[in-house]
Amino acid sequence: MTNQKPVVRTDLVDLSLAGWGMKLVETASNLFAICIDDKVYYMNSAGLSLMEASSQDEVVGLDFADFVHADYKEYLSYGLEMLAEEEDFIPLKLLTLKGGALDAKLMINELVLGSQTAYIIEVQNITEYKRASEAVRDREHRLKSILNTVTEGILTFGSDGVIQTFNPAAEKTFGCSSQDVIGKHLECLMSEQTKHTYCQFLKRRILTGKSVMMGK
Repeated sequence: MTNQKPVVRTDLVDLSLAGWGMKLVETASNLFAICIDDKVYYMNSAGLSLMEASSQDEVVGLDFADFVHADYKEYLSYGLEMLAEEEDFIPLKLLTLKGGALDAKLMINELVLGSQTAYIIEVQNITEYKRASEAVRDREHRLKSILNTVTEGILTFGSDGVIQTFNPAAEKTFGCSSQDVIGKHLECLMSEQTKHTYCQFLKRRILTGKSVMMGK
C-alpha cells in the first residue's frame, strides 16, 4: 500500500494552531490522529496506511471508536478526556477499514486549538512484537515440557554460571528442588574438589576459547 500524503482539513479545524509539532506528526512512523468530540479530524500518513485508508476523506468524521475492536470498546466509553489522564500507553486491538485486526498500544494527550479542546492520539502497532513474544513463549513452553519428561537430569546455566533451569530428573539426582538452586551459582551443587576443577575449566575456556568436557 502506498503512503497517502497527509491532507489537513482546515475547513473543519485549523490545525495550524497546533504549531510546529504538526510537522513531526505528519512524518512520524506511528499513527497520529486528532479528535474533537471523539471524531477524527486528521490522521497522518502512517495512520492512513495502518488503517488501510486511501485518503483522509475515508477517516475524517468517523468516531475513533469505530477503529476499536468490540472487545476493547469499553475503554472508549470513559471518553477521550478520561483516557488522556493515563500516563502510559493503553493496550488494545484496532480494526482497519478493510476489517483487519492489529494489536496496538495507545496514548492520548489534550491539544488546545484556539478555543477548541482536541485530543491527539498516538498508536503504536505492536502486532509483530506480540507475535514474536508469543512464539518465544511457545518455544519456552515446549522446551519446559521436554525437560520435565526426560529421564536424564538436565540443568542449564548462563555464562556467569548462574543456574537457569533445573528439571525434575535433576532434582532427584541432586536431592534438591529447582526452587532451591535456580538463581544460584552452579558451584552450589559441587564438592570442593569439583569446584577447583570447574574453575580450571572456566579459566581455560576464557583464555583459549576451547573447552574440554569435564570428567574426561
